[in-house]
Amino acid sequence: MTTANARSSATSFINSEAFAELRPVQPLPYGTIVILADLRARPGPDGNPLLDQQGRFIPEPGP
Repeated sequence: MTTANARSSATSFINSEAFAELRPVQPLPYGTIVILADLRARPGPDGNPLLDQQGRFIPEPGP
């Protein structure tokens, strides 16, 4: 998910066992682990977020 106003990009990860058991309109399986990484977009020289070839924000480098 990329949000232009917030200038951030969110990426989610889920454990493979839970992913294999996902069903539409059903609760997440017991023991599901979900991680959400919220990253700021790297600004370009004009202050606007830099985009990759797919049009997604390029995140700022980590610490």
